Amino acid sequence: SPERDWYVWTDNPDQYKDVRIIFTDTEPSNWTYDKVAEQYFWHRFFSHQPDLNFDNLEVQAEIFKIIDFWAVMGVDGFRLDAIPYLFEREGTNCENLPETHDFLKKVFKHLDETYPGIFLLAEANMWPEDSASYYGNGDECHMNFHFPIMPRMYLAMKTEDRYPIIDILEQTPEIPEICQWGMFLRNHDELTLEMVTEEERDFMYKNYAPDLQAKINVGIRRRLAPLMDNDRKRIELMNVMLFSMPGTPFLYYGDEIGMGDNFYLQDRDGVRTPMQWSSAKNAGFSEVVSHKLYLPVIDSDEYSPQVVNVDMQRKNPNSLFHWVKNIIAIRKKYKAFGRGKIKFLYPDNASVMAFVREYEQEKILVIVNLSKNPQAVGLELSEYKNMMPTEIFSLNKFPKITSQPYQITLSGHGYYWLAMGEENQKTLTDNLPVLQCSAWENLVEGSQNLLLTETIFPTYFQTCRWFGGKARNIKKMQIKASMPFGDLLAHEAILLVEVTYTEGFNDLYLLPVAFDSAVGKVGNIHKESPQAMICEMVLGNEKGILYDAVYSENFRRTLFALIVEKESFKNSDLKLFSENSNFFENLPKTEKQGLPSRMLNAEQSNSSIIFGDKYFLKLFRKLDAVINPDVEVSRFLTEKAQFKNSSQFCAAISLQQASENFVIGMMIEMVKNEGDAWNNLSQSLAQSNGFDISLPFGKSQSSVKEMIALLGRRTAEMHLALASQPNEKDFELEEFSLHYQSSLYAGLYSLVRSNFQTLVNQLPKLPEKVRQEAEALLAMKPAILACFKRVTHKKIDTFKTRTHGDYHLGQVLFTGTDFVIIDFEGEPARPFTERRLRRSPLKDVAGMLRSFHYAAYAALLQNPNLSADEIKNRKPEAEKWYKTVYDLFLNSYLEVAGRENFIPQDKADFKILLETFILEKAVYELNYELVYRPDWLMIPVNGIKAIMKNQ
Repeated sequence: SPERDWYVWTDNPDQYKDVRIIFTDTEPSNWTYDKVAEQYFWHRFFSHQPDLNFDNLEVQAEIFKIIDFWAVMGVDGFRLDAIPYLFEREGTNCENLPETHDFLKKVFKHLDETYPGIFLLAEANMWPEDSASYYGNGDECHMNFHFPIMPRMYLAMKTEDRYPIIDILEQTPEIPEICQWGMFLRNHDELTLEMVTEEERDFMYKNYAPDLQAKINVGIRRRLAPLMDNDRKRIELMNVMLFSMPGTPFLYYGDEIGMGDNFYLQDRDGVRTPMQWSSAKNAGFSEVVSHKLYLPVIDSDEYSPQVVNVDMQRKNPNSLFHWVKNIIAIRKKYKAFGRGKIKFLYPDNASVMAFVREYEQEKILVIVNLSKNPQAVGLELSEYKNMMPTEIFSLNKFPKITSQPYQITLSGHGYYWLAMGEENQKTLTDNLPVLQCSAWENLVEGSQNLLLTETIFPTYFQTCRWFGGKARNIKKMQIKASMPFGDLLAHEAILLVEVTYTEGFNDLYLLPVAFDSAVGKVGNIHKESPQAMICEMVLGNEKGILYDAVYSENFRRTLFALIVEKESFKNSDLKLFSENSNFFENLPKTEKQGLPSRMLNAEQSNSSIIFGDKYFLKLFRKLDAVINPDVEVSRFLTEKAQFKNSSQFCAAISLQQASENFVIGMMIEMVKNEGDAWNNLSQSLAQSNGFDISLPFGKSQSSVKEMIALLGRRTAEMHLALASQPNEKDFELEEFSLHYQSSLYAGLYSLVRSNFQTLVNQLPKLPEKVRQEAEALLAMKPAILACFKRVTHKKIDTFKTRTHGDYHLGQVLFTGTDFVIIDFEGEPARPFTERRLRRSPLKDVAGMLRSFHYAAYAALLQNPNLSADEIKNRKPEAEKWYKTVYDLFLNSYLEVAGRENFIPQDKADFKILLETFILEKAVYELNYELVYRPDWLMIPVNGIKAIMKNQ
């Protein structure tokens, strides 16, 4: 029939191969075979929704007839669903094509001439730059939903940090005067996570959809109230942010009363249930028998119509319903909210977001506290000096604005609409508190528990190198679970200690503890391992110490036996067991009975134990109930890829609590070595002629030149190994796409914005010469962003794989003749799930190249015999050395891996990608040095400038 050509058909389902699949959880392809037509039909959404062929002029004519029908009926506007996907063109991703914009102009012109006043609202789930294109020059759509801002408001709320919101709004281009953005918190679909980075998506799933049923496609099928845990203050704050944003706010039905959802219903039906008008039958929605409703009414205790309904809230002046009505009424009074410009302020307190909305004479200062705790902030408002702010909701007058920072305090999740216009240093006591306990089994009971969690542990944790929360304020500590370890008479136990902070997420730490009263043992710990001391303790009538059990020879011996014999310990709280993949089956009996052990004191985030100089046990202190990437990758390289230049996996130790499983340790074969590559290279560079690459590498017989080339080959071989099993679960390769590349750029943009803002805030504290260099760097921000933007210009033909994740010279052991790569846990500050994401192996390459740059400059900065002028004079020599080893390493790497599919074969693409990751690493280092080593700030500054100079 003629109507057959109203759809898109093909004989080749590989046509339009660069087009992403939107509903990846249900649709394997954008093409579906029709047995009657004996061809494939095209659908961007579901297979029961074939796409129209907009290249067919008959289709366009029918669309105009439909528009006319409804326009005559009197509708106010049209929502243009999925507007970016109208047309298809080979060699493109079939999104945002010029033909789409041409057709929109026809529709706009038709409505404007025939039915003036009817508006067009676009649904384009795209990054801001692409979304803004649907306004044209004010001749396509009047409004467009701002999809990327929506998930970032949830991100900001959960991270208690304003940057996700500011980042995306700064990326949002100006739009024509007659147009507006449509802002929303929720809608009839899932909370889409398409327009976030992979890391942000992982974070959102982990924190807003812990139940897998809540996930659907690339999003979360939940309503606002459940997403906010039905917390009234958080629901209000989200709405305050929504109503403060530029554009027009959209409310989803039911959110004004805090309706719940049911994600056990199919598809997105769980957020489309009947409106709850009253507590009557069917929530007052219909009089039919319940099973005839299009969907069942929410029946959960917390959100049932008996608890949440319009009728009840209408009668309660303090209800959410009345609060929403009030804020809508107030917003309507101020044109600045709908039409005004937005000007962000950048106070030091990242939990506070502040900006000014201005339109003509109206100036409204918006301040929101994203933290659950009260916050104080000083705002730079000298531009509004002498203005008197008035709080809009109460009309209370606030102090006059002066040239000094305007001091504001906010309650947890508090906010202000104002019409205008500590780091507590913890003192650690030298006197350890004394813990009294009648019996070892009562260690974590009653008053002992309170003393441990309220006094002893908060003090002790601050002294531990493995504790990562030193810069945060501890709100409370709690022993979540405990288990006696080994023989009860040994007085050893394993504790899981949860640390709750005043801001941010809780942490869970492993703390093995032991008691000893032997004078010699106690004295030895005092003298040789004072960091192990937790407190003095009286157990029954014995006076001794409570200390970290990893410093107990007995504890380590019992732990070794558990590993090699596959033993387990358990009680009502916990189960401790090992997985050793039969590695120790042929271990001699004498070794199974135990090997001498010692602590390695160089660790920070973990604790390390060496057994007989044969085995190395890494004990993870900070725990996460997901797959540990260090164990996962080490085991894969040993058992699947058989990569010989990594630490060989022997066993893993796990701790099970209820349904959660925590990997607490990993044993690998001990590698005889002469230190890491950083120390060996530093020895060479420390010589008076250290920038000569013919010098020996460390104390070896091989030259720096030879060993850098070898390191390049070993790095390539590592990446080949990680990509060697593409059918292995969690080690599959993922192809680059324009969608991913846009996501990558969004993350890079965020990094630059955040770190450069930190640099701006720290400028007054920097020495004059460094400040001048930093100011010059700040002026390069647009050029740096433009350099990063190149990754979005066209699809890069390459793949992502599992990578090392934190690759530098300190992660490579030197055996004297070869290298062994260690520590596959990724960046310690990131959650395990994020560390396990696939990335380009060139990120590892970039990390190593930046490590060479650091080594060159460290040789100068750490040389006590060099004056400031001498360091300056030798910088060109350092840069020349860096360029030489850069080329050596990279050329050697490419000789081995250059033809692999995870390396772009297009030279321009390769250059863009490598430069992007090197620049990313240098920008990351900028913030690290500002916080931890301001004296080394010039290393990343010089690195960034050198990279940009070559553009």
